[in-house]
Amino acid sequence: MAVPELVTEYEPEKVDVTPRAPAMDGCAFEQSALIQCDIGSDPDLSMSGTECLSLNVTVPPDTSVSGVLPVMIFIHGGGFIMGGSHWPQHDPCRLVKMSVEMDMPVVVVNINFCLGILGNLTSEELRKAGYSGNNSLRGQQCALRWVNKFIGGFGGDGDNVTVFGESAGAGESNVHSFSSLLSEWLCEGGHTGVNLVSTLHQLSAEEPFFKRAISMSGTPLMLQPMSASTAEASYNSIIKAAGLGSASTQERINHFLNISPEELVKIPMNVPLILFQDNDILPQTQRLRTCETITSHF
Repeated sequence: MAVPELVTEYEPEKVDVTPRAPAMDGCAFEQSALIQCDIGSDPDLSMSGTECLSLNVTVPPDTSVSGVLPVMIFIHGGGFIMGGSHWPQHDPCRLVKMSVEMDMPVVVVNINFCLGILGNLTSEELRKAGYSGNNSLRGQQCALRWVNKFIGGFGGDGDNVTVFGESAGAGESNVHSFSSLLSEWLCEGGHTGVNLVSTLHQLSAEEPFFKRAISMSGTPLMLQPMSASTAEASYNSIIKAAGLGSASTQERINHFLNISPEELVKIPMNVPLILFQDNDILPQTQRLRTCETITSHF
């Protein structure tokens, strides 16, 4: 549950990037519970709650390391509890192939980030112990910085990035595109923050790691971040389900730091493990203005 850290250099200078990195623990839920037919999976794929912060880079054939191709970064959906860049339906090979056929080649990046307990579990005692929460968002932020720094080595242009996402990822992608000026115009009270998704939206002004965003089947208003009281109630429900009601604070923290995939899937699905309004990476909750009358059309 530690905050993700950006890798800034690699040793040796050349790194083999062909092996698949581990996926997030528990991310295969939808494949077994919601999809009614086998869509296939990589039999060699491993899972890890600590080594899952990875990304896949898909490039057109014969791409030179010149850093000139536009880049698209995909943020998967799954309600912050499931999904992964390795899912067959998220394979961007066809998208990259189509871009070549249209003579508009792109580099596509799929990112993984922490989900469920490891991504969004929070409580007062966890925060006091140094575990800040909202790591799903922090992981996305780290991935954006990585792409900006290293995508040139794959033929991509780090200054020409489009973020796009589906469902929960769409809501995030949508907010990422808000500049501080647009945020002030949209939000009540003149604040520059926007609800949902991290301070990533500020990167468009302060650290321009993307230029545009595509939102597919999701908006920033579809799910408000949890308040402190709601997050505490979720934490208490999980404590009860795990049989840790009489455990000490340190015992509970140790349990979550060492939780197994088998324990992860036992967490009740009706317990919210979404974004938390921490007034740090997620600012004060905002709402879109409502208009008394419509004065123009566009």
